[in-house]
Amino acid sequence: MKKIIFFVSSVFIVIFLIFFSIRDEFRTTKILEKIKNHTNLIITLKNKNKWQVYPFLSFQNEISAYSEDKSLIIKNGSLDVMRHYWITSPVEISFKSPSILYKGLDFRNSKIISNYRKKIISIKSFNADFIQGNIEINGSMHLDNSKKISLKGSYENLSLNEAMEQLNVADWKRIKINLSSPNFYLTTINSSTKELINYLNGEMDIEGSFLFISNEKERFGAMLLSLLANNISDIMPVSSSINYLLDNFSDEPSQLFGKIVIKNGILSANKMILENKKGKALITAKVNLRENTIDGKIDFYKNNKIFFQTEISGNIRNPEILLGGKIFTENGQKLPKNIKQIFEDGIQSFIDNFLSSND
Repeated sequence: MKKIIFFVSSVFIVIFLIFFSIRDEFRTTKILEKIKNHTNLIITLKNKNKWQVYPFLSFQNEISAYSEDKSLIIKNGSLDVMRHYWITSPVEISFKSPSILYKGLDFRNSKIISNYRKKIISIKSFNADFIQGNIEINGSMHLDNSKKISLKGSYENLSLNEAMEQLNVADWKRIKINLSSPNFYLTTINSSTKELINYLNGEMDIEGSFLFISNEKERFGAMLLSLLANNISDIMPVSSSINYLLDNFSDEPSQLFGKIVIKNGILSANKMILENKKGKALITAKVNLRENTIDGKIDFYKNNKIFFQTEISGNIRNPEILLGGKIFTENGQKLPKNIKQIFEDGIQSFIDNFLSSND
């Protein structure tokens, strides 16, 4: 009997010591200090921790959080942290929040399941509603000196327009682009925004939709431009291009698909396909996320041959889209063949400027 009592008491003491050694790791202030040191994230606990000691050690609480630069804001989060008593068991972390704001982007109804072991956060799943669509991610974050982040997943029906507008990158009114990716893989490091972009690499399969919005005034202007081009051949390329766009791509949803490769913060697309029942185009471009610039071309096809080509260059917020990348010249007067600018200023304005330059 003494041996049994000694055994039971010994086991109890061992469990007691294991419990307190693990609970020491669970000290709230210690955890929050570690998080702040590694992520600059300041967390506020709204209630007292709810502890559970059997059959595993866990605590729950309601939290709010923000980064020191306020780029990340978490509202009304629900945190559940758990660890089994086995000494090599990871710390398992579950988290829910109705809203996670990152630089204006709102991840709604977010759910995260992850664990922490040996300075590595393994993200088993991260699901959220995001800009008219949804996103699913898994991966890992290293909290050691490497600071490596690896993510893979998918997203569906994300509005590129809303994303750029919320990030204050661009506000495109004339085109609407929604993107999906059944598969993407990204790597970078957990550091400043500049370094995060500089070290960003990966691949992304793209499926999506594209809509170019026009109006009756533009169609009328295009008709007048066609009549003018019949008598002045020099403006025929501009007239043909504008009419092609209006006839084949305006107010006609198009499918967009291809692959984006990311290398050190530069996105590259090679012959991404844009097509509908009326028209087809191939897009080759590079987007520099470090400088918010774009450089590329779009080949528009007619009868399986390139009908005309545009070159895209400049800042993402307001890039130039040049017909053949050249300058339109008439009687020594230079008029930019910037298709985007012609639509923004109005086709009638282009006609008026052209006629006035030839008076």
